[in-house]
Amino acid sequence: MLTKVYAKIIISDHVTDVGCRGFIISRILNSDIEKGTAINIGKNKVELRLYGKKEQIEAFVGQLKEELKVKYGNPEVIVGNIMYMKTLDVPMVERAAQAHLLDQFDKGIGVLRELDKGLVALGELPAKFGLYYVLGSVLLAAIIIFGTVYAIGALM
Repeated sequence: MLTKVYAKIIISDHVTDVGCRGFIISRILNSDIEKGTAINIGKNKVELRLYGKKEQIEAFVGQLKEELKVKYGNPEVIVGNIMYMKTLDVPMVERAAQAHLLDQFDKGIGVLRELDKGLVALGELPAKFGLYYVLGSVLLAAIIIFGTVYAIGALM
């Protein structure tokens, strides 16, 4: 009989601001794990929470360790030991994925707000520096915006 368990794993070091949580959540979504999420718990630490059959969790974590090494480098990412818990708040992975996606949208909106401030300042440049300087600046801003939108799309 396969026993269902709650499990917690701490993943640390090179895991913040690199898309690690989204990568982990996508792996949970594509696995046979029943419930799971990845939560930032401080600077450079992510807590992986899982619920499912013990053997499947162990196999998943083993595979995840290898995938994290390939994607983020070794020893850049440290995957701790599996800690089995009597109980643990573990949401359905679809809910965790939606929450993560909304967090990423919020970050993107913050970046766009900062870019907007810069674009307002660009509107004042023709009077100060001339038309060609302004056109070059607008082109640079468009490149930055495109890169930001592309990066946000890659996180999804």
